[in-house]
Amino acid sequence: QFVIVLDHLKPAFNIGKIFRSADAFGAREIHLVGIDFFNPAPAMGSFKWVPARFHDSFESCFEQLDRESDRLAAGFESIGLQRGTRTVLMVKPGIAFFVLIFAMFKCGAVPVVVDPGMGIGRMLRCLASTRPTAFIGIPLAQALRLCAPRYFRSVLTTVVVGPNLSEAGLPCKASCGALEALPLVPTNRDETAAILFTTGSTGPAKGVIYTHGNFDAQVDQIQSHFAIEADEIDLPTFPL
Repeated sequence: QFVIVLDHLKPAFNIGKIFRSADAFGAREIHLVGIDFFNPAPAMGSFKWVPARFHDSFESCFEQLDRESDRLAAGFESIGLQRGTRTVLMVKPGIAFFVLIFAMFKCGAVPVVVDPGMGIGRMLRCLASTRPTAFIGIPLAQALRLCAPRYFRSVLTTVVVGPNLSEAGLPCKASCGALEALPLVPTNRDETAAILFTTGSTGPAKGVIYTHGNFDAQVDQIQSHFAIEADEIDLPTFPL
């Protein structure tokens, strides 16, 4: 799944045809930023399958991500995911991955991420070595967990992620309705923020512990190197 963001495009760009192409490639939705009017005829009915979301500014576009991750973070807290909970995250790259990562950071859970390309056996050993107590994954990942239970004996909490994040198996109060802005869980610079494994292509796969200080330093370095100012927009393609 993926979304398309069109930022202040002129009607001459044939925005309607972009919807038709997005439908052909399986886009989930298109976000229109600062675009008031365009000719819908070239879309040829694609609006039924690729919804349009209108925003006055880029900031309001990101508000949707903020609200969705708040909702999931509240759900995670209600089932026991909290500061320091080592949590295996196994979902396909896409929208769900971004939202889940931000939700986990908000509630203080520690994502454990492994590249499945290293092979099932090595991946299972890597995951078991972190002794996770929670497991968030798509049905296929959950099936793997059930078929190889000895690698996940430490797991106490599981969340199944369906095609839509509203089907993530969380309590109703977290999966329905609007929530107030969720306060971030307080953390310190030396506290573990994530455990990411190398691919193992040049040797044994290794788990790398990232602290919140590491991520803060990355943000500072990127901002400094690219001279990003407060009113500029950065588009990362990977949330870590």
